[in-house]
Amino acid sequence: MKGTAALLDLPGRARRYYRRMPPRRSASLRLVLLASAAALAAWGSSCTCNPGPGGPDGGPDGGPDGGSDAGQLPDSGYALAVAVSGSGAGTVTSAPSGISCRPTCAATAEPASTVTLTATPSSGSTFLTWRGDCSGANPTCTLAMDRARAATAVFNPPSALPGVYTWKYDNTRQGQNTSEATLTRANVNPQQFGKIAAYALDGYAYAQPLYVSGVATSTGVYNVVYVATEHDTVYAFDADGEATAPLWKVSFINPPGVIPVPPADTGETGDLIPECGISGTPAIDPSTQTLYVVVNTKEAGPTYPYRLHALDLRTGAEKPGSPVTISASSGSVSFDPLTHLQRPGLLLLNGVVYVAFGSHGDRSSWQGWVLGYNAATLAPAGVYLTAPGGSAGNAIWQGGAGPAADSNGGIYFETGNGPYDGTDMGDSVVKLGTGSGLSKVDWFTPSDQATYEAADVDLGSAGPMVLPGAVGSATHRNLVLATGKPGVLYLLDQANMGKYQAGGSDTQIVQSLAIHPSFPNVGDLSAGVFNTPAFWNGGGATGTIYVGAVLSTGPDALRAFSISGAAISASSAGATSHAFPYPGVGPVVTSNGSANSIVWVIEGGGYRPTMPAILRAYNGSNLATELYASSAAAGGRDTAGPAVKFTVPLAVNGKVYVASQTALSIYGLLP
Repeated sequence: MKGTAALLDLPGRARRYYRRMPPRRSASLRLVLLASAAALAAWGSSCTCNPGPGGPDGGPDGGPDGGSDAGQLPDSGYALAVAVSGSGAGTVTSAPSGISCRPTCAATAEPASTVTLTATPSSGSTFLTWRGDCSGANPTCTLAMDRARAATAVFNPPSALPGVYTWKYDNTRQGQNTSEATLTRANVNPQQFGKIAAYALDGYAYAQPLYVSGVATSTGVYNVVYVATEHDTVYAFDADGEATAPLWKVSFINPPGVIPVPPADTGETGDLIPECGISGTPAIDPSTQTLYVVVNTKEAGPTYPYRLHALDLRTGAEKPGSPVTISASSGSVSFDPLTHLQRPGLLLLNGVVYVAFGSHGDRSSWQGWVLGYNAATLAPAGVYLTAPGGSAGNAIWQGGAGPAADSNGGIYFETGNGPYDGTDMGDSVVKLGTGSGLSKVDWFTPSDQATYEAADVDLGSAGPMVLPGAVGSATHRNLVLATGKPGVLYLLDQANMGKYQAGGSDTQIVQSLAIHPSFPNVGDLSAGVFNTPAFWNGGGATGTIYVGAVLSTGPDALRAFSISGAAISASSAGATSHAFPYPGVGPVVTSNGSANSIVWVIEGGGYRPTMPAILRAYNGSNLATELYASSAAAGGRDTAGPAVKFTVPLAVNGKVYVASQTALSIYGLLP
């Protein structure tokens, strides 16, 4: 897939080649480049080999100028193969001189000699680590040439994010990454961008992948992408796609006694298939190098426990005190793990891991729960129940979105259909305070809530996002945006969300805006918005909201709406020419500051029947311009695995990650 037969991928061939080379006194350096013709053409002058002053005249002192070969790598001896890797750029030079190279070159060194390699990043890039016979983060490496050697220098790109630790980049859930300097509108196209690697998965990946740069695993320092599956497995993969196997993986099952939960046991109607294991996106604490993940299993009895695990990012080992079995009660209502689905992403906020629950397709008796656990000890740290009276309903599922949080510790989430009376919180946007446990401090419930509840038109089919103050106003500085099956954008003031106002209008809130003329949707449970929108402003006072809906009449475009001064534009500011089938798309946006905004989506309408997920990229300033589609590459070059509904791509540091039913596909610039 790389398009380049790099020397380090063929160590046996390289060593055999060098052993066959006859001695030549006239050359001070023997250099071999193994690559495709396309890769050689792309290198241009970037791969420079320095043979020194010696030349081809066969004289004992080298070349026609009479210069000496002293200080140069010799023409025979042990093979030394050097490569440059990663999403960044840089060069590797040697002492004695002879190598000044990117991306791949090789030379020979005299037996029992030493060669010092120095990795130098290009402007803006950073050196991450060595791999192979060199290791560690010191850019200088000295090799004893007592055998054939190979070393790879890994560079990270400019403005690299240190990590993506939660669903949609951060706890605001805006879905914007403004530190992407590698992927631009000029190079995201089928000729320069495509699938560069793929890793097999043992189950569906509903959870979004996460990313951490420079993790010191047991086999070296890597940029790592973490993936969790419904088969109750967590994987750690080389995020640059070069390692051939997982860096580590942890399975939480032990058949036949401990298995993922069969949907038939829960009464699932097909919302989540083919098994229930890990559904919610994990959360990562980089300061303690801990990954938090909730795992559901079926065990002897049968019992169906949920457990919160704290895993070491480097090894996958359980941290002290991990795991804990999730349990809770509120008043007379006790948490039943069999009737609840942990679908939303986890929220790590101020030292507490928050876990939200909804239902298995509105089956049996369920409520919405938010449970807090101390991140250091995993001790319980708060309980909130959306239906304190025990009524069935008011689930928290949000199409997989994690609860959002503001800078003051407020937590926001949306609920599904169920009863509402100001205590039971059906079809509402709820704000929780976290000062002492968990408590409801404010909320918004649409005036049409009773209609939505009767028709199963969940407000909570998507999650809320916290908007930056730059797009607020003097009156409404701090805003929250919510939407769902009604197909309406609700703009709320964090300090006064509006609660409930009867009478068929919501004039007490900042703004409500139908995404399409056919909305609000009051009777079609398969129409509306099923994925949290994305927001981008590149640091400016005017932002753009990107939202994908599904119409009662069928597929719809991804649409853009501008926002400034606490007001969303009354009409769409642009739309894709392509229409997306159910369940629509959940966008994310990358840019380099205010430049090169690109909107990324995974088209997952083919999740049933099984069809490939399709990665698409659009010009963020003009959605009518499609930059890339994985389905358009010739010969199926960029085909992803079979689609999973409600999934979002992870775009970071020059790569885009697409998780599916069977594989993690990695997209980036082609060699």
